[in-house]
Amino acid sequence: MKMRVNFIFFYLGAMISRDLYSMELRRNNQLSTDSICLQIQQINEQWLKRFGIVWKTDDFDFWHSLYNDPCANGITRFSLANTSKITENVNCIMDYSIKHSVPFSWSVSLDDNGEDLNALLKKYNGMEEKSIIMIHSLDTIMVNNHIPEVSIEPLRRDNYREWLSVINSAFGEYDSNFTAMYAQLIEKDLENTDTSWKYFAGYFNKKLVATGVLLVHSHYGYIANIATSLHYRGKGIATAMTVALLQEAKKLNLSYVLLQAAQDSHAAKIYEKIGFQAAAHLNVYVFGATK
Repeated sequence: MKMRVNFIFFYLGAMISRDLYSMELRRNNQLSTDSICLQIQQINEQWLKRFGIVWKTDDFDFWHSLYNDPCANGITRFSLANTSKITENVNCIMDYSIKHSVPFSWSVSLDDNGEDLNALLKKYNGMEEKSIIMIHSLDTIMVNNHIPEVSIEPLRRDNYREWLSVINSAFGEYDSNFTAMYAQLIEKDLENTDTSWKYFAGYFNKKLVATGVLLVHSHYGYIANIATSLHYRGKGIATAMTVALLQEAKKLNLSYVLLQAAQDSHAAKIYEKIGFQAAAHLNVYVFGATK
């Protein structure tokens, strides 16, 4: 399974309801899993609000849109406080998805009390992938080896459609209407110089072959859309892109950066070499994807 937009639609247990900054750091000065979950929820909501609306109950938030793409639909909160209602709530979500033809993504933590929810979701016929959230403190950013043919630059308005085509070719396109909507959002973001969505393009001999996004949220950032055209992989372009995004985050005085990667993947190993560390483990489910 390939997560095209690399945003995570996350359940959040009711026990994670305390103030973010009161539990920001553990004794060893590392982010707590609870804090990371809260921040991922913030990122997801910031992303999903762009495409649809939320169906909110006491036990879950299900963001849904008009687009037949799991990247535009997902769960950002799911309470595990009332264990007797877990099955009832999951069935409710699944019934809604089928009734309204809404494919969606749902990530469940493996680091806390998600065992019951994981066991239940595995009974449904969704695609499943083990994934990790990784963190970079920005204290030390590796110096990227200079590659004469490669340059990383902020995305320009005259080539954002070419940028989007690289993502679609790398990760696969679900819904052309969603892709068109995403193109409109990118164009609008590029017009707004104060936007929190920072788009970058990677060039090989002046040809656009790689993509990357830095989402700025409060004091931290989130990296997404790292993609390289098939025939240009293995040349260090993705590494150069990631390092450039970390440097941008440092320039913006962010404290750290998060990203998602498939567990034990080649990408995760690259991120480790760059200085990222695993911070949370997930099962990522995609239900009802039609393509």
